[in-house]
Amino acid sequence: MANIVTGPRKRLRCILILLPIFGILVGLYLTHKRDEERTLHNKGDLVRIKVRPNYDKEDDIKPKSNLLQGANQLLSLQSRIRLSSGYSMPILGFGVYMAYGEDVVNSVHHALKTGYRLIDSAALYRNEREAGLGIKNWLRETAEARREDIFYTSKIWDSDQGYSSTKKAIERSLSECDLGYIDLYLIHSPYPGRKLRLETWKAMEEAVAEGKVRSIGVSNYGVKHLEELARVAKILPAVNQIEAHPFISRIEIIEYCQKHNITVEAFCPITRGQKFSDPRVQSLAAKHDKTPAQVMLRWSIQKGMVPLPKSIRDERIEENSRIFDFKLDDDDMATLTTDEYYVVDWDPTTSM
Repeated sequence: MANIVTGPRKRLRCILILLPIFGILVGLYLTHKRDEERTLHNKGDLVRIKVRPNYDKEDDIKPKSNLLQGANQLLSLQSRIRLSSGYSMPILGFGVYMAYGEDVVNSVHHALKTGYRLIDSAALYRNEREAGLGIKNWLRETAEARREDIFYTSKIWDSDQGYSSTKKAIERSLSECDLGYIDLYLIHSPYPGRKLRLETWKAMEEAVAEGKVRSIGVSNYGVKHLEELARVAKILPAVNQIEAHPFISRIEIIEYCQKHNITVEAFCPITRGQKFSDPRVQSLAAKHDKTPAQVMLRWSIQKGMVPLPKSIRDERIEENSRIFDFKLDDDDMATLTTDEYYVVDWDPTTSM
């Protein structure tokens, strides 16, 4: 009889011991699920966005110090490169420079519909609001879309550099894009000088700590600017965005960046069409049955850079994305790798 009584008592004691543990586990699970959902309001419309870490994607590319880091990867429009900040960034972006109003809203929406996930804007472009609206429209219309699927970039302009003014500029950009946070925030150029550059960087580091910005970087920085920043920065730049294409030699900057785990983004990667008629480009386009733009974008990818083509035409947006079904061989890459210095836009990398 004693054994009959003892058995249930032991089971009861076990249950009493396990119940609090079970409660803790349930609480952790519910907290995790709650943190996975955030909401975004757009002029009265409620968009539910599921949030997940933008870190360990299966198709992430781990940065290498090899100029041809993209050459032997199985790449796609969904491929991402791991930044030094821990976040991952798509290997092909979509720029909105010199586009305005509905053209920005519609082109960003179409780019996302095509498969792009990196949208590059800036305070100088005066289209942060429209870029954000294009993103939000797509999120609202796409059932499985999440805010963290998108990698949104903005930049602080020269006239806003300095500690206090940078803090205000970040708040303006956050308000304009209305996306909750900025994935990548860049110093647009080094022109304002050392003092203002470093004050700006300090304010940007604080924005990361505050959760307003996830990754920070620079644009149009030469090696001397990068070395200057490295001597004082608590957070090293994750990205350096520069003009880069086959007709402007950037070997020194690119090698420095890849050695120090700084991802290089390329603006004007197709020279705004100014070099489409170059015989070397034409020859490779014919060889691979591709357009000159596709050849030049593929060159950037195989150089380990993240190119940022732009267009407001749907067919061009789609065309520029179709660069993952062919590969330039070593001879092709050598043909397009010139020692020319052809500036399409501007080159602050040589400034003081």
